[in-house]
Amino acid sequence: ALGAPPRRPGRTDVGARARDAILTVGGKDQPLWPLLSESRHTLLLFEDAGSPITAPEATDMADKQLSVLRVTPENDPKRQVRARYRQRGPGWVLIRPDQVIAARGDGADLTALNSYLDRVLRPRKSSEIGASRERLPVGEA
Repeated sequence: ALGAPPRRPGRTDVGARARDAILTVGGKDQPLWPLLSESRHTLLLFEDAGSPITAPEATDMADKQLSVLRVTPENDPKRQVRARYRQRGPGWVLIRPDQVIAARGDGADLTALNSYLDRVLRPRKSSEIGASRERLPVGEA
């Protein structure tokens, strides 16, 4: 609206820069940032004890175009990563290679994640697009 202050995205909203935090790996604290600085997307899966998030479409892409990092009570005992990314319960955050948040969601609802993966990381070939279109006779639409 006119006269309203410009909306600034929240610190971990889609389109905002990813945040650093301390993660415990092998009993040692380490910054999250180096794990996000790879040349591929990084999926942070925020899981509660005993209830992992199954993301078969994402984990099938792991090591190729996507790095999957599970954030659990064991490797985030102080809940610092959860606090930085505003995840109180199960959820996920997808971070682009330029460290910008591409998508996020709560719980095990992976609809937005799968949509992003389909559009950006698994684009169809133009030959597949043409073959999948329904051909209508001329004059019908």
